[in-house]
Amino acid sequence: MEFEELFRKRMFLLVLISFGIFFLFVSNESETFGINKTVGWQYDITNWLPFVKSIAILGFLFGYGLLMIFRKETNRNLSIVHLIIIWILGIWDSFIATSLLGTFIFYTASILVFLMNVGWAMRNTKTKDTMNNQ
Repeated sequence: MEFEELFRKRMFLLVLISFGIFFLFVSNESETFGINKTVGWQYDITNWLPFVKSIAILGFLFGYGLLMIFRKETNRNLSIVHLIIIWILGIWDSFIATSLLGTFIFYTASILVFLMNVGWAMRNTKTKDTMNNQ
């Protein structure tokens, strides 16, 4: 499999491997904050970022998975940029994560590049019928 084909047709697998490496093995977000005597377990729900991260991860995997099922090809350059942003996010969340603004900027950029990549794939991929008519 060539390098270009890997980013155009197998982006789902690259994203899955990236999230698996960073968010399952490196990240340590499974913290219990204490026991509340009246209610039961008490969790800190003031930080909205884990919810955004979970939705983004599922959205990326679901979107690239659908593109792979329907055999749509993504843009190579946008896929490379998206994978780089995902790796930066993994490093940022695992080791740096000093400000929420930086994390928000990286997640916003990642979602925008993902949407651009999916939009490009839906608009520019030729189907077998159009290729046979040419």
